[in-house]
Amino acid sequence: MRKPEPWMNSSNGPLSLSLVVPELRVADVTYNAEKILAAVRALPATAPAPRIALFPELCLTGCTCGDLFYQPTLAESAFTALEALAGQAWGLEALGVVGLPLQLGSQLFNAAAVFGPAGLLGFSICGTPREPGSQAPSRHFSPGWQLPEFPEVQGHPGLPVGVDLVFHVEGYPPFQVMVGATLGSPPDATPALLLNPCAWPARAESAPGWVQQAETHTAASQTTLALSSCGPTESTTDQVFSGAMGVWQASRWLASTSHPSLLTQTLTLELNLSTTPPAQSVPTTAETVRPSVNAMKLAPNPRPFLPTREKDAFYAKVLEIQALGLATRLRHIRGQSVVVGLSGGADSSMALLACCQAFDLLSLPRENILAVSMPGPGSSAASSDRARRLASLAGVTFEVIPIHAALASHLADIHHPAGQFDTTFENAQARERTQILMDLANMRSALVVGTGDLSEAALGWCTYNGDQMSMYAINAGVPKTLLLEVLTWAAGHLLGADGSQLALAITSAPISPELLPPDGTAGLSQTTEGSIGPYLLHDFFLFHAIGQHCLPREVLTRAQAAFRGQFPDAEIAAWLKVFYQRFFTNQFKRSASPDGPQVLSFSLSPRGGWQMPSDASASLWLWELEDRQKEEFNA
Repeated sequence: MRKPEPWMNSSNGPLSLSLVVPELRVADVTYNAEKILAAVRALPATAPAPRIALFPELCLTGCTCGDLFYQPTLAESAFTALEALAGQAWGLEALGVVGLPLQLGSQLFNAAAVFGPAGLLGFSICGTPREPGSQAPSRHFSPGWQLPEFPEVQGHPGLPVGVDLVFHVEGYPPFQVMVGATLGSPPDATPALLLNPCAWPARAESAPGWVQQAETHTAASQTTLALSSCGPTESTTDQVFSGAMGVWQASRWLASTSHPSLLTQTLTLELNLSTTPPAQSVPTTAETVRPSVNAMKLAPNPRPFLPTREKDAFYAKVLEIQALGLATRLRHIRGQSVVVGLSGGADSSMALLACCQAFDLLSLPRENILAVSMPGPGSSAASSDRARRLASLAGVTFEVIPIHAALASHLADIHHPAGQFDTTFENAQARERTQILMDLANMRSALVVGTGDLSEAALGWCTYNGDQMSMYAINAGVPKTLLLEVLTWAAGHLLGADGSQLALAITSAPISPELLPPDGTAGLSQTTEGSIGPYLLHDFFLFHAIGQHCLPREVLTRAQAAFRGQFPDAEIAAWLKVFYQRFFTNQFKRSASPDGPQVLSFSLSPRGGWQMPSDASASLWLWELEDRQKEEFNA
């Protein structure tokens, strides 16, 4: 993403505006206040006055504190730190806008404090519904309309507190502070400057949602709108925050950031609020063009998770989100090592490459990544060779630990019949491998990085407390069809031509858990898609049934239109039944899923994504499919 030259008109007296996304530690108020103060002190000394610094939503505590917001200690510490910040601002000749939880009586509010050389100037409260994906939901904060009629901030009588306040400060143009809200129509009396501290998660498949909102909000007036979002040093339990910063004036983009950073980022520009700037192109990331509902019924995209243009930028964003998620987690625990099971298949290969990217971001040696191949009774020589070659190309530490003897001993201990190749035989291998990885991680003070993807989680194609479990599930937000494409791109990006060639061999091999002994002929004795159906279909079902909330009959109709000539209608219907049956039956595995970053517009995380009881019935969905098929038969 390119950054335009800062626009200014010095003859009319430019304003210096700095957007800052500080490095932070979740719930470590003292550390966060130090980073905020350091950023204010680092503002360009030559910038013309007046100067304003805009920080993200809830940046004094972190927006991802969850139920810690209910702890009075957090809000009290944040307010004490704010007073200290305001006390040190007198000689800085700048105004700061900082987000924090504000306790007023028995209620807690999501607020933005404004402070400057004269101290604290007031608090603006979030008063509109939360933006989807925000980590500061109304569960923790009272809405702005519940403010007391005459709110008083302890120790600061008469300090203005209100919803989306407009501030009038001597020497500054009037400005409104709107906290993390969905931007609606411009206010009746449009202020010259609108400052919005917000919390926008990073997503791969589209440009930031606030781009269109910002254009719309500023189009009807000469309003200048600035946004600063929480960044990737927030908790990456379920998603990575974008660290987005942008400025719009009269629907024109003036400046924006390109990539999130693990360090403090500052974007400073000089602007004039009285004249119209030159036009600039609106920033975009790789965007998946979604057809209209009517168009979907005629010609739906058979690969809805894949981008239709700017593919390299899209795949780069996926890898970036994965890597930032792991990097932030390692920084939090002060970890410098990870362990990953490397089978030679696509999922584990993608996990390894994302680990490499994370270690490169942290400037840690890739040798601290331990890739472990654990061949068992069903492992093929080809997959073991691919694992070895990938580890060598990536420059990671590689170890081979066969599980034959440990597996045989365990099965004998539980009196499992020799030669009985059942579910117990298969799952025992997955759990043995997980035990090895966990114990190796203990020995190295490392994290076990999981390899399972979004499609496997949807279908429950994993062993509970086996490959279902890890310490960070780096592929959790990536569906299989997308993962295969990102793997090919990432291998070339990180490992060059040899990596691309190896990735092609990995992605073209049959998808198999390799848990059953070879059948004695030329091929594998089991393939995943032979057991549960094609991932091409299941990802289509996942997108429409779960991502788009479509009725089962709508999913079936769209799938039959999308795959006409590729799959018979009856086969599509049969696999759709499998999808619903497995999706409902295996929710208990997702309910106990480890942390992992969301990449697309929806996730299956039981915490911040898909929330469903583990004992829900699929009967209604299956009955509707049967009725739809009866209608087709009678027709």
